[in-house]
Amino acid sequence: MMTYLSPVTHSVASLRDSRRAVSHSRTKMTNKSRSCTRLSKSTFRLRAVSEEGKVAEARPVYPFTAIIGQEEMKFAALMNIIDPNIGGIMVMGDRGTGKSTTVRSLVDLLPLIDVVKDDAFMSSPTDPNLMSPEVLATYRAGGQLETTKVPINMVDLPLGATEDRVCGTIDIEKALTEGTKAFEPGLLAKANRGILYVDEVNLLDDHLVDVLLDSAASGWNTVEREGISICHPARFILIGSGNPEEGELRPQLLDRFGMHAQIRTVKLPEERVKVVEERTDFDSNPKAFRSSMPSNYLNSTFPDGPSQNMRKSKQA
Repeated sequence: MMTYLSPVTHSVASLRDSRRAVSHSRTKMTNKSRSCTRLSKSTFRLRAVSEEGKVAEARPVYPFTAIIGQEEMKFAALMNIIDPNIGGIMVMGDRGTGKSTTVRSLVDLLPLIDVVKDDAFMSSPTDPNLMSPEVLATYRAGGQLETTKVPINMVDLPLGATEDRVCGTIDIEKALTEGTKAFEPGLLAKANRGILYVDEVNLLDDHLVDVLLDSAASGWNTVEREGISICHPARFILIGSGNPEEGELRPQLLDRFGMHAQIRTVKLPEERVKVVEERTDFDSNPKAFRSSMPSNYLNSTFPDGPSQNMRKSKQA
């Protein structure tokens, strides 16, 4: 017995089949695009990490022990490393006096600290006041925190940075791939328990100055945007440098620095010649130049240890 379909029934069935085919192809395209997006982003991250490694190898840091003169600035920097509660440094001086070079050379002097592994906020494994919200919840619940030792971060805040990059914003990748709201930490989270350096701080935009003032005063960064509400610790040593000829510094920002150093250009001909010669040697062979410098500046400067020398100076 044969069954005959009417033209209308046949067209409806064909339309359903075509819709199913289109839906199936869309699903395949969506899954393929998501996998391609994840692959491209992971590839970009691997490339970024490799590029950062190449940059780090191509640009070694000028050693702190090779800096000639500028004793006031070096003393203020060492005191803040020993005791971060001093409140940071403000360095003002003419162009070419070694302000940025001195600050960036502090990387060799920074010690290792204990942090929670794979935590973007540099959370402390023992101090609840220095923990991110997720780490704090695990700590209060009695969970096990895996720790590791890392060097103290030194974060550069460029003049062209946006407020989203400084404070943090919504994670676009998770929003697009998973459809969930997540927080992407900014520079303030990275600088937690570290050093935040602002070159040409007198030229920084006013809205970024207000963000720095609030975080430096309270030690916390509060973000309320795109449906995200988060508050994380942001305790850092604030170091700023600037040229007084390029603009005045806001009085509100000047009050946030515990120490102020005014440096000037080296005038003695012998010292100027030595600066040029050592810089030329460093540029020609950075590794050999760095290996020729003393490796333990703090112990050579403070034979009894930094903390013991500070106690002696306070008693005196």
